[in-house]
Amino acid sequence: MTRVTARQATKSLLIISAAVLLGVLLLVTFFMLIPRNWDGIGSLGALALMFPTQLLAISAVSILLGLICHTLRISLGTVLFVAATALSFLMAAIPLIATLNHAGQQSLHVSLSTSVKLDTNDRQDQQDRTETYVKLADGSELQLDIWAPSSQDSAGPAIIKVHGGAWTHGARYEMTAWDQWLREQGYTVFNISYRLSPPARWQEAVGDVKAALSWVTLHAESLNVDPDRLCMMGYSAGGHLSMMAAFTPEHPVEPRDIWP
Repeated sequence: MTRVTARQATKSLLIISAAVLLGVLLLVTFFMLIPRNWDGIGSLGALALMFPTQLLAISAVSILLGLICHTLRISLGTVLFVAATALSFLMAAIPLIATLNHAGQQSLHVSLSTSVKLDTNDRQDQQDRTETYVKLADGSELQLDIWAPSSQDSAGPAIIKVHGGAWTHGARYEMTAWDQWLREQGYTVFNISYRLSPPARWQEAVGDVKAALSWVTLHAESLNVDPDRLCMMGYSAGGHLSMMAAFTPEHPVEPRDIWP
């Protein structure tokens, strides 16, 4: 009696798990294909686009659970896990394939293993040096880390990288796998710090990013950087700040807001 009960419980648990997983994936797929309600449950679609490698991990787990269901002859669970595997794999494959194709068009070699590596948040203190790009009115300083290519005969392109963290936390030494990879592609990377909230600093943070851009431009010759080939990149809050800085050239940094 105990053995039968345990088997029934296992069967029920696997079927419920498969149904819940498939239901969540269907919901994510819907918001991935038809973006809406970004402030609520619709953000699931954005997460799916941001983390395709994690979806591949879900596919692997789903395959394993499907095999367990098949071994235990739980037909419904097997079918549900197969469907979940196919759906999660497709969701992961579409943005990955699009990214790899775009990289190929730009003559960049990006393998799946490289994509997974770039998705990590390990800290690597391998920058060439750290500089202060602005001194604030209160006496504190904002710094940037410089990741320069090992050999570069002439002035090359550069990227100013702005970290994320919901405007309240985070640091410039995050996601440094990107810095190493971009350096290998011939880019000089500048990881910048900026003022965080609280208190509210939405104007100051954008000004800090612009100040960093100005600093790199002014020191372009000594940095061996081409000022006409500067790019900005960021993730999460850093993506927002990068766009705000790039799309508001008519609002220059006010010196009174930064320098004493």
